[in-house]
Amino acid sequence: MSHPLARRYARALFELCREHRNLEPVHQDLKKIKRLLEESDELVRFLDNPVIPPAKRESIIKEAFHGKVEAVTYRFLLFLEAKRRPAYLGAICEAFDHLYAQAHGIVKTQWTTSSELSTHDIHLMTEHLKKKLGMEVAADRKTDPDILGGIKVRVGDVVYDYTLRAQLRKFRQNVMSV
Repeated sequence: MSHPLARRYARALFELCREHRNLEPVHQDLKKIKRLLEESDELVRFLDNPVIPPAKRESIIKEAFHGKVEAVTYRFLLFLEAKRRPAYLGAICEAFDHLYAQAHGIVKTQWTTSSELSTHDIHLMTEHLKKKLGMEVAADRKTDPDILGGIKVRVGDVVYDYTLRAQLRKFRQNVMSV
């Protein structure tokens, strides 16, 4: 889960965007920024580095984002820099995305499998979770070769572990308790 400070900043930005009816474009901006952060370790190090003078960091932020994102997003980035909080940008993007999904009746899930799921399996799993949770489902899927088989699904703080390893562990516990 994200840092409490990041959630507060995300909530404030979310409410501001909701008031000004520009939630969608700001959400798209933050998704792009989050993707940039995931792809660039150099950008993350830049934002996390307290040694860089504030004026230098601000000029780089201006150069990188002016005219390329919504005005609200741009002012928010400068605000984060002024408050010396740019290191929280990734967590803020993530928290904003969760607020956006929540407001639109979408539950964010993470699925981990040993190999890629087929389109048919993705559809079946999505429909099953949709019925179980009573909400639309957005899935972040990843593969982990350490999982021998099965699937692990995270919904918020709850993890449903249907991996082969977990099933064998349960089987062992049942056998040992007899």
